[in-house]
Amino acid sequence: ITTALIPGRPAPKLISKAMIQSMRPGSVVVDLAAEAGGNIETTKPGEVYEYSGVTHIGYTDLPSRMPTQSSSLYANNIAKYLLSMGPKGRFHVDFEDEAVRGALVTHKQELTWPAPQPKAPPPKPPPAPKAAAPVAAPMHADSGLSRVLSVSGVLAVLMALGLVAGEALVVPVTVLALACLVGAQVVYGVTPALHSPLMSVTNAISGMTAVGGLVCMGGGYFPVTFAQWLGAAAVLISMVNIGGGFVMTGRMLNMFQKKGAKGGLAAKATLMIPGAVMLGAYGAALATGAATATVGNMVLVGSAILCVLAIGGLAAQETAQFGNAMGLAGVAG
Repeated sequence: ITTALIPGRPAPKLISKAMIQSMRPGSVVVDLAAEAGGNIETTKPGEVYEYSGVTHIGYTDLPSRMPTQSSSLYANNIAKYLLSMGPKGRFHVDFEDEAVRGALVTHKQELTWPAPQPKAPPPKPPPAPKAAAPVAAPMHADSGLSRVLSVSGVLAVLMALGLVAGEALVVPVTVLALACLVGAQVVYGVTPALHSPLMSVTNAISGMTAVGGLVCMGGGYFPVTFAQWLGAAAVLISMVNIGGGFVMTGRMLNMFQKKGAKGGLAAKATLMIPGAVMLGAYGAALATGAATATVGNMVLVGSAILCVLAIGGLAAQETAQFGNAMGLAGVAG
């Protein structure tokens, strides 16, 4: 049954001739948009006909047919009700029939309405409890087999990499494997209602491609080569991605917040403390000359942890604002 209509325009075609031909013989399609050309390619406005074994109903005057149809249905119900009141061929008022007694208003100049409430059937006695024998949970081979095969395949790939590649590949593969496992476990726990804020946060985190763009810019005040201009464009796009992601996440989370709920600028400022501590300590180390490569690596590790906490914080509405703040601090680190 198709109903798509656009005022002042022909009805859009939703079902093609090939779709009709793929239907089983005996199928029925009703095109309520037939007066505007129909949503079905094979509809003939104003006609009922059969095409490729499929009956097409394309009436253009369905509203005017409804009163007749309604009257026929109502008359049929009343006729069946009156005929069911007594034996065949004889009218009879049966007071024992609940349907008849409930509709009876007067009888022999006496008011019989409302009808008395029917007696409730006696409750069934509770069945005697039976000692349930312990039943072992059925083992589904398919549910565990796919996981076993997946893990076996991953381990086989790791062994193959160990035989072919050198030691230089061990650290990147370790980081990649742990990142995939942690990311998958964290994302699977996110509430479906918060999938949109999650996408905005991950979109902002993916904007960390700005780091690669900064490296390609060469360190000068203005880009000179074509590669440096590409790096500058990447930084610009990434910064828009980062800022827009966190702004949109904050707005969407505010939509879930009830009016008059506790929390405001002070609460949001409190959520920034972890990032302020990490960045403040690193800035102080840079100012005093105590910043080493190890300190910088620790900042990177802390930023990665904050990004993971950002995604994990969006697993529940109560911690969503915390997750947004952690993501902002992680990207800043």
